[in-house]
Amino acid sequence: MNSNETDALGYYAALNLHCDADDAAIKQNYRDLAKHWHPDHNTSAEALDNFKKISVAYDVLKDEDKRLVYDLLSTVYAKDKYPDPDMIKPLRAASGGADVQALAIENVRGELIRYKTATDRCVCSYREALRLEFKSSVLNWLLGWWHPRAFFKNIRALVNNFNNVNSRAENAHLFIHNAVAYRHDGKEDMALQSAAMALPYASPRQSCLLKRFIGGASVAMPKRPAWNYLNLQLVQLVMPLALVLLALMPLSVKVVSESDLLNYFAEKKEIDYNQQVEFRTGGSMSDDMVVGKVVNIPVDLSDSSKLYHLTSEQNLMYGPADDFDVMRRLKSGKTVRITGYTPDNIWFRVMLDEGEMGFVRQEYLRQGVGAEIPYGSKIVKR
Repeated sequence: MNSNETDALGYYAALNLHCDADDAAIKQNYRDLAKHWHPDHNTSAEALDNFKKISVAYDVLKDEDKRLVYDLLSTVYAKDKYPDPDMIKPLRAASGGADVQALAIENVRGELIRYKTATDRCVCSYREALRLEFKSSVLNWLLGWWHPRAFFKNIRALVNNFNNVNSRAENAHLFIHNAVAYRHDGKEDMALQSAAMALPYASPRQSCLLKRFIGGASVAMPKRPAWNYLNLQLVQLVMPLALVLLALMPLSVKVVSESDLLNYFAEKKEIDYNQQVEFRTGGSMSDDMVVGKVVNIPVDLSDSSKLYHLTSEQNLMYGPADDFDVMRRLKSGKTVRITGYTPDNIWFRVMLDEGEMGFVRQEYLRQGVGAEIPYGSKIVKR
């Protein structure tokens, strides 16, 4: 068993005990050692220091609550960083929130002739975690390749950051610390919640101690906040996906020919455009407009083959669709000149005697002159 995880300040060692010693063994060993090192009976130079050490150790280990706190903190702190249990405070996010978790993010910066690596360890809220993971990913992808050795270190950092969004060791340290700190502050519900959140990350010894800690609580188990770790991973993929899209963009460019456009309009029939108007005083309104593609026919007034007549009374439309407004009503037999058509041959653009042009459905037109063409008409050459 790792001594770092059992006896950070050497209290068990001072009493010649194993960390699993019972109360009777603690009392017996203390009595024996106190008799041996008591300054009234031992005149050696180290007697007083040793007596003080065993007295401090006994004062902690004989008290069930103090011993439990000592055992828990010993699992996450070494001697040089062990906190004062009477001064310990909860670890919080930079924003001050209590819903926190721990992150360890690896950063690599290549600088051509040299490179730098660093691991940022922080306690943060979920929103802060998303921002930090995204920022680190972007900078690693942009700046982490510019040195031969940095190249391979950056690959490892990117993989580790993706896999370690829910770091076991970092979160065990955070939640055990906060469990002790919140209990010290008298916030039993927060202490219980932190201990429960530490359990999934705990070692076997930590798990045993945490269950004792939870078992001694005087409040009901609160609901644990849930983090979406998948989002913390996906946010790291934004930059590589953007780079892939940039790389593929040249392959998506296609030159569109006139024949392509005609085929497109022939299949689609109509295109919908949305026109939005914004008012200076606020608000907006939208207006839908349908526009068709028309194939032009060169106008040759001497060409009688383009003269048609209506088989029945019909509306002349402003555009090649029934959604357009009606220009006028045309009588049956009216002679007109064809000047264009839609690729699907549903609508013909026709010219009237006055030179006006509009659209009539092809099914209501027959080739040839119908009613007599009036003098001065612009659809024929006189």
